[in-house]
Amino acid sequence: MNKLKIFIISCIEQCRGDDLYRAQCTFKYYTPEQMNEKYGLSDETPQQIIDGYVARNAECDEAIKAVKESNI
Repeated sequence: MNKLKIFIISCIEQCRGDDLYRAQCTFKYYTPEQMNEKYGLSDETPQQIIDGYVARNAECDEAIKAVKESNI
């Protein structure tokens, strides 16, 4: 893999961050009812927050795959 691909993948990984992990740790002991109640000022439930981070990680995975398969 060339330096440009390594750099792009590194950038995508940084974009992914650790948000999913931190959210999972935060809401680890929440009951199913608490997971579906609005959380803080976000106007989202904990489950929606986690689902959003899961979707973002999936997008990052797709982007990394595309970079690896590209001819750059």
